[in-house]
Amino acid sequence: MSVTVTWESVFCTVTASSSAGPNQRRDEGCSTQVFSTITACSATASTFTSTTTVSPAQPTQRGCSPKTCGATCNAKRDLLKRAVPRSTEPGVCQWAGPENYEHPKDFMASEGNLGFSNAPGTENSKIVPLPLDGKTSSEVIGFFDKPVSLAIPHLIGCTSIIVVSQKGAWASHIWEQPVFRPEEEEDEETGQITYALPGTEDFTPDFPGAQQLAFFQQEALAKLHNTYNPVTPEHQFGLDQLQNSGTPEDESWQGHLFDSDSALQVFAFIPYVAIYDEDDPNYNKENPQNLPAAWDRHDLSNPRADQDGDTFNDQINAELKNIFGQSDLPIQRVLYAPDVADDPLDDGFLSYRGRALIQYQPADSNSCDSKASWRIWFEGQVDTPTDEKEWNPLDERGDQGPAQFCDGSGNESGGAQKRQACPITTPSDSPTPSQTPQSSSSILPSTTISQTPSETPISTSTLTPSETPILTSTPAPTSTPVAGDPACQTFTFASTTAVQCS
Repeated sequence: MSVTVTWESVFCTVTASSSAGPNQRRDEGCSTQVFSTITACSATASTFTSTTTVSPAQPTQRGCSPKTCGATCNAKRDLLKRAVPRSTEPGVCQWAGPENYEHPKDFMASEGNLGFSNAPGTENSKIVPLPLDGKTSSEVIGFFDKPVSLAIPHLIGCTSIIVVSQKGAWASHIWEQPVFRPEEEEDEETGQITYALPGTEDFTPDFPGAQQLAFFQQEALAKLHNTYNPVTPEHQFGLDQLQNSGTPEDESWQGHLFDSDSALQVFAFIPYVAIYDEDDPNYNKENPQNLPAAWDRHDLSNPRADQDGDTFNDQINAELKNIFGQSDLPIQRVLYAPDVADDPLDDGFLSYRGRALIQYQPADSNSCDSKASWRIWFEGQVDTPTDEKEWNPLDERGDQGPAQFCDGSGNESGGAQKRQACPITTPSDSPTPSQTPQSSSSILPSTTISQTPSETPISTSTLTPSETPILTSTPAPTSTPVAGDPACQTFTFASTTAVQCS
């Protein structure tokens, strides 16, 4: 007799569509595969059979990795309903806000979840994907004639870099494990700790510091610049490909998203040090007190690959300044506390913790005074966004995208008439602050914004138009073939030099 277990797996493919709009995607469909496994057998015989159970080594630390949260966070779902549905709907040319929910705290998770949905009306809602192979990922959106949003999913230790301009937004996801630190396992019998060699399934008893640092440079720093080779669906653009492209803007809107005239802003969404001790007063606190940011210079009692040089956070900051060619580039750091107890995997897609949301709203074609605008929210904010900017709407970008006007009446010619009747500006026009400057503490009751010590402190709410970074150069990393291996390139980062092989 045998006992058989049968289960099904559903695989879906989503790709970009050349025939769809600039922010739309096309689904290739799903297929179902059925598997059967014989799990136990019995037979009559004269021999005696014994069973031995072997306990595998167990992870010693919790954290954010493809093994701990990837499968749950990235599961493909046709979310026909939001985690919590809106109680009211915004206008066709307007973004949704906390005011569209019976309970405003539901806003962040519910709007972010639309990026997972294939339901009608969600085509312009995007979310940064979480690849299960541990690779870095990103998503990009353009700002045209329709509201569009880009969400960062529920993070419990990972890092996201966010760049927003008058033309669009890009956001990334960098795994905590295996990029910042290796996975660890502890033998239950001997207590010996072993470390995963980054990028492999092999474990070693010695902390792989040099290998981990090289892996960080490859997966975090290099992928800020460029994509993988070949390009993966989850990371189709690095920041080098999104600025000052040699291809005209009317042929590639992505290649000019962050040009020197785009009035860009950079955010680093990074975790506090995670607390797993239930007796610690900061255990699972949404607003911890006196905790440092993970991967800053602090207690190094645990082995770290960056302990003998610049911290991981400093290396990322230096690389961003190098990418945009500005040594004093303001990088607005937003700290979040990883949820380690309540619902770390966010199984119900209901938690606002560790999330961010960028929203864009085009100008109203029925008013010459209407502005195009973007805003960004972090975690449980409901009273006001962390930052928001508005500007005179930009003109169309050839065949790549319409002007930044939206006609709520449904009249296709309304936008064209608006473009002819109202003044059109260029991206170099300074954005207009859309709110009265406040202190960062009054804007962010549940999230902390700070700056690295090497940077001039700057609040997200006090950045005036004259302080908007105007960038003049964009140096790319030097790239030369390694002798004997044409698949390798030497990258000179802001803080070091590394070799990357495809």
